[in-house]
Amino acid sequence: MNPNEILKMLQEQDYAVFGTGYVAGMLLKALEKQKALEHLRFFCRSEAKAGESFHTYPVLPLQEAESRGLPILLAVHDGNLASLPQSVRMIRVYPFLKDWLFGAPLRQELLRTAQIRQRQPEDQYWIAVRYAGIAGIKENDPAKKELYVRTMALHSSRETAEKRLLALEKLLQEAEVHGLDPRRPLVLDEDLRVIDGLHRLAVAAWCTIPEVQTVIYPRSGIYEELFDERNRLPEHFLRAQGISEQEIAYLKECKKRCG
Repeated sequence: MNPNEILKMLQEQDYAVFGTGYVAGMLLKALEKQKALEHLRFFCRSEAKAGESFHTYPVLPLQEAESRGLPILLAVHDGNLASLPQSVRMIRVYPFLKDWLFGAPLRQELLRTAQIRQRQPEDQYWIAVRYAGIAGIKENDPAKKELYVRTMALHSSRETAEKRLLALEKLLQEAEVHGLDPRRPLVLDEDLRVIDGLHRLAVAAWCTIPEVQTVIYPRSGIYEELFDERNRLPEHFLRAQGISEQEIAYLKECKKRCG
């Protein structure tokens, strides 16, 4: 199904969403913008507790959700697909979220990796955290791996953060041999702020890949709604969440290394 066909279906019949994390929150905003929330009935995940909710919607165990017979949107990052339960009714929507949130892309272009990194706001560490994760993988350093997991878990579950670390290791191995896959471009807005692709940007920095393929979307006020301090990881927020001064000093070092 293409994005328009999916939206038409969501506007006409009841459906559910698999996932209760960051991507699920993005999907909620996208569905609201596309006026497609009327028929959303519940969220679900592999296991759920009785009475659990997500943004006022009930959360059901996947097995119970599937028994209802509704189409289920898959609200998870593409990097986590391999670890998910299979379902014939799950509809992958992550690739369409950018269009639903920001509108049609303006262009595709090859950009210098350093140019993108230099355009990111100074007081945020979301690329540095991913760079630290790469260092932990390459050096087999448990403390650096744990720093990655703890900071990533500030906007997701710890389980998801641990899966993302495994996906990062696979991405790094592939990039070291073949470079970054041009079929998976970084997604940026007109100000070169990152919408999707922070791990790839950190890998490009580690592997000194000079240029990356990008897709550019229109700038939008919804950017600030999507990416708050839990995502951007400014220094004051890291301190408030218990990240030590020693760890922050290391992230500053990573930030210098990756630009």
